[in-house]
Amino acid sequence: MDHVSKSSGIWTKPYGTTATGLPFMGGQITAEELQRGEIGHVLGIALVDAERWDVYSWPANRSDGYNPKKEPNRIPEGLRFRLDPKVDVDALAMHPVGRMIAKAAQKYGFVVWDKAGAITLRAENPKSYVKAGKGDPYPALFKGTPAWAILSGFPWEKLQFLPQDYGRPQP
Repeated sequence: MDHVSKSSGIWTKPYGTTATGLPFMGGQITAEELQRGEIGHVLGIALVDAERWDVYSWPANRSDGYNPKKEPNRIPEGLRFRLDPKVDVDALAMHPVGRMIAKAAQKYGFVVWDKAGAITLRAENPKSYVKAGKGDPYPALFKGTPAWAILSGFPWEKLQFLPQDYGRPQP
């Protein structure tokens, strides 16, 4: 991406690693953030049932959504949502990493950047740490909890969806 400091951070079609044209770097969780105890940005999330490919919300500039039966109430890729700010995250019975994710979801929200076989968030690949001789940081951070269980207790029913094209700059 050229001129990053002046860029919108959205890849032009057909570039990018997500179906929406959004870069992984902007929405992925890093081990450094988890070690520090805080995630300071929006989180990219993939959903199982996204709205069809030709319906998407800014900041997405495209989608790979699939809804051949035109089922109602599907979430378009690019849509933003957040955890209700009234939720007391510290009182939730969750893994500490899950609590960090919940706090980031309250403050910065999620943006739907892809569809997948399960609801997924993306964390930095541990191979970069191993290659640098530092070892995989996640076993220590997860403290024996499997990755799939980190979000056990997350109050999914308390998510608030923001309007379509929320935050889109006006021309």
